[in-house]
Amino acid sequence: GFSYSEFPRSGYGKLYFQCDFGPTQFIEVRQAIAYLLDRNDFAKAFTGGYGSVVNGPYGEGQWFYQETKAELDEKLNAYPYSLEKAVELLEEGGWVLDANGNDYKGEGLRHKKLEDGTLMPLEIEWAASENNQVSELLVVKLQENPDVAKAGMKINQTVMTFDELLNWMYRDTSENPRYGVPTYSMYNLASGFYPSYDLSTSYTTDPDMVAAGYNDNFILDEELAKLAKDMTLLDFEDKEGFKKNFVDFMVKWNEVLPDVPLYSNIYHDFYNDKLQDWQNNDLVDVPTAILYAWVTN
Repeated sequence: GFSYSEFPRSGYGKLYFQCDFGPTQFIEVRQAIAYLLDRNDFAKAFTGGYGSVVNGPYGEGQWFYQETKAELDEKLNAYPYSLEKAVELLEEGGWVLDANGNDYKGEGLRHKKLEDGTLMPLEIEWAASENNQVSELLVVKLQENPDVAKAGMKINQTVMTFDELLNWMYRDTSENPRYGVPTYSMYNLASGFYPSYDLSTSYTTDPDMVAAGYNDNFILDEELAKLAKDMTLLDFEDKEGFKKNFVDFMVKWNEVLPDVPLYSNIYHDFYNDKLQDWQNNDLVDVPTAILYAWVTN
């Protein structure tokens, strides 16, 4: 007596970085973390097979991704699981010392000498919301992954309410001055997109806009900001121009990696089989979709 329909999500789950302090301010660290998480295995485990891995800030349900998928598959780094590649990147990034400033010998935490002469340990502070299945799976698949330790990295998880997590992420001092002190540089979150795909403020480098909370990755990359803006500076009918700008932006984003994309789900609607012509998708709300459906006797 029931029927169902399925449709891809216009959004994605992610490991989200803040890129202005701590180890995650360095691109090599963000990329190394991507190589140390088997994202195909993670997506399969979390979605039960009803989802897939994406390699940027998009979802399987967005038309411009669907029409550029082949090109993106050629141009984007899928960051396949590799301890060797993670170690190579960390060494290239200068994480070659131990806690005493001597050459790293493969035990304990890697350290990097900063411009002021201090040593920074390769220790990531991760804020996770309570009762979160993604967080629980990331403990197993990433934090406790033996290869993370082999790479000379440590990830510390702090579990908190989602409201508190947002205070830390947005550095909201209206709640408490302590939230203004950068503390956690990695979060696990998810983003859903609107029909109008506009990331022009998400990666802005304008100091006033950053201070107002628009760029909460705190990644200050002029090229990334320009490419995000370029997608909005087209005639609304110029689909080919938009797809080109989308690909150009995605290539740069995939390189600097302000997030590690984890999965994009396949959604399902279940309903009485008397309901006919139910044609929903992730960008249509229920009141709109139901206008075009009807019920049989």
